[in-house]
Amino acid sequence: MIPEISILNIILISVFSLSLIIQLFFYAYLFPKIWRLKSGNKTDKNKLQDPVSVIIAARNEAGNIKKNLLPVLSQKYPEYEVIVVCDHPADNSEDVLAEFQKSYKNLKVITDHGPNRGKKAALSLAINASTHERLVFTDADCYPSSENWLAKTAGEFSDTKQLILGYGGYIPEKSLLNAFIRYDTSIIALQYFGAALSGKAYMGVGRNMAYTKTLWNKTGGFSSHENIASGDDDLFVISASTMENTAVCLSPEAFTFSEAKKTWKSFLDQKARHISTSVMYNLSSKFYSGAELFSRTTFFISILSLLISGFYVFSVATIILRVIYLIITSLKLNKTLKSGIPVFYIILFDIFAPFFYGFLVLYKLLIHSNKQW
Repeated sequence: MIPEISILNIILISVFSLSLIIQLFFYAYLFPKIWRLKSGNKTDKNKLQDPVSVIIAARNEAGNIKKNLLPVLSQKYPEYEVIVVCDHPADNSEDVLAEFQKSYKNLKVITDHGPNRGKKAALSLAINASTHERLVFTDADCYPSSENWLAKTAGEFSDTKQLILGYGGYIPEKSLLNAFIRYDTSIIALQYFGAALSGKAYMGVGRNMAYTKTLWNKTGGFSSHENIASGDDDLFVISASTMENTAVCLSPEAFTFSEAKKTWKSFLDQKARHISTSVMYNLSSKFYSGAELFSRTTFFISILSLLISGFYVFSVATIILRVIYLIITSLKLNKTLKSGIPVFYIILFDIFAPFFYGFLVLYKLLIHSNKQW
């Protein structure tokens, strides 16, 4: 029996169809670009390795510096310097770094006690003080996945490629929050990697990206968004990236990892800071960053409404096909980004994420206040 085609059902079918088209754009067009890139994303071992400057901005990160700086200083790379900027430190970061300097002559330390505070000011100091043209960025709370992180990342530079986007993941732990954070990070990575491969780069992560000093100067540094605390990564990418000058690095040896937030409150605060930059996104960037989640929400609402309206076979078949495709995507996601997220969790988070982000928007508007770090 075919349900009556009412005006309401026509609206629901139209919303469903539009949502499905957007979903297919991401899952059948954008994300497969990443799967295809994975197999060919290898660095030429015979390629000349130009010297690079690794830059880390830190504020009261003595504990993380002790844990994570050694792998950065121990990279298999012929010539590089590591610059750590301590932004108005109130801990013993300088003492910890002084100990490292006794053994590593390529470590430079800058302490910022100037009038300007925040990560962008710290990064600007380091960039201006850097010796080399090619700059690689990470954070004090991150460590590289291998001793070839620098070689793989810097190996993506060329005469035309001046901006390199890398992947920053989180250490797996046995908790639902940790699994969701890794899921969320992976999906966001698929979106910005796919956009970059389509010539529409709109973000990167400051814990693993690289660009040239020439590009930074040409773009005007962070001057176009210096009034916003965050955005040293995504807003810079939007202003500096072109179809020709941007590359992505998906070698597992070039990933960085850090500890995920331990509580939902701290994770909400982190996400609220991240979305504070979205007001400065252009229309294309807003589409690539938000259309998948929004269309997923309308997809769920419309398919549930069609099920209630009597379109049983169509609705159930669509849900089954989505689950099958999610399983395939999950396997590819875990293989490419080494996320290690169980397929069951990915199916669960596929439904949970729209609720989380809806709450996040309310949290941002009503509770959260911006911070410099």
